[in-house]
Amino acid sequence: MASLKSFDQFVAEMDRAAEIEKDINTMGTPEERTEKEADKEAETVQQKNEAKDESGIPAEDLDGKTKDVSGKIEFDGKEVDQTAHDDSKELEADLKDETKGDVIAKEVTESEETEDAEKKSELEPKDEPKKTVSELLKECYEQV
Repeated sequence: MASLKSFDQFVAEMDRAAEIEKDINTMGTPEERTEKEADKEAETVQQKNEAKDESGIPAEDLDGKTKDVSGKIEFDGKEVDQTAHDDSKELEADLKDETKGDVIAKEVTESEETEDAEKKSELEPKDEPKKTVSELLKECYEQV
């Protein structure tokens, strides 16, 4: 059978529950600090980390325990030459060879410009009346 609690026990448990709820609420809300306090705490944490010397193992202690991974780079089964070369003279020579036969730009005088415009105008049809799409379609159907 269920035991009955006394009123004093009930009140004591309720007080404890309220206390626990209060603790949980205070743990869930962050503490508000000034910028100086936050900086001071950050400095102390940093000093503790530096005191632990988490930076690693000194290079002197690694002597003979490492392997050389630098050097050879292979591509398609062949070793790649990694030395630097100055190819600027070859490139300049190639550019000169390419531009010898090509005309890159030419200055056009006004008279040449007007001649070109006249030639273009001769090629264009003379003032024919513009036809609408429906008129063009009628002509097409008549030809068929």
